[in-house]
Amino acid sequence: MKNEKDIRLDDFIEEITTYAYFTTLKPNNKKDNQFNANITFGRYSDLLGSIKDLLKICLHTLYNSESQNSGQIKNPTVHMISVLEMAVQLIPSTEGEALDAVHAYVLESDKDKDKDKESDKILEDNQTPA
Repeated sequence: MKNEKDIRLDDFIEEITTYAYFTTLKPNNKKDNQFNANITFGRYSDLLGSIKDLLKICLHTLYNSESQNSGQIKNPTVHMISVLEMAVQLIPSTEGEALDAVHAYVLESDKDKDKDKESDKILEDNQTPA
């Protein structure tokens, strides 16, 4: 037989599972006891700007560790560690590989353009009467 405490606990559990509570953290499929939270950015430049801002906050903390400006936060280094860990997670690493591929393509394209210009110059020089 359930007592009043058990009934209240059952009602509470039913309420939090029925409504959309606890939706921010999603289980990480690759790691046990770890969760993911979603952050939305409009484009890569917004993401990179946010990473830059996080790093600037850390630099400010390091440069001003002895000043009154950072004195209102106890142990700012502890907070800086979590900000830096977040920044590392936000860096678009695989996109960097894509940028490397695009860069290689642009360099190769530039070489081809230079070769075409040289060929055009040679043809032009050969067509010019001496």
